[in-house]
Amino acid sequence: MNKLIITGNLVRNTDITYTQSGIQIGKNTIASNRHIKRNDNTETKTCFIDFVVFGKIAEVLKDYTKKGSKILAEGWLDYHAWTDKNGINRSKLILQIERIELLDTKKENANMQQQKTNANQQPTQNAYMAQQQPYQTQYPQNNNPYPPQNYNIRN
Repeated sequence: MNKLIITGNLVRNTDITYTQSGIQIGKNTIASNRHIKRNDNTETKTCFIDFVVFGKIAEVLKDYTKKGSKILAEGWLDYHAWTDKNGINRSKLILQIERIELLDTKKENANMQQQKTNANQQPTQNAYMAQQQPYQTQYPQNNNPYPPQNYNIRN
């Protein structure tokens, strides 16, 4: 079984690119802290995990999160190997996300959405559809400005 569930903070804003067929690809890194207690001292170790996400979840991350946002990510580890420009073989594991939960409070999400509105940033048609799609397919239309807290790519 290859399954990873991790909670952490985004290291930066999610970068979005598009394939030739128009599918969104989001890339970012999650910083997850582990607290270790030794001799009445608490030591924090941080693990950085690169991830990639596709489709509507990439748009949700782009529109509703920012650097430092807390998320829960569920997916699987994928092994990538390549040869760098110096001819050295390199490899790393990348988390392929299939489900996310946004863990920031609704107030923080509302503040972020308000900042976007104040900056007169109009969402693209694709971003608007990605935000509205979960409400049309899973949830009754209720004019809720927040994305669903548990968004599954399989929907």
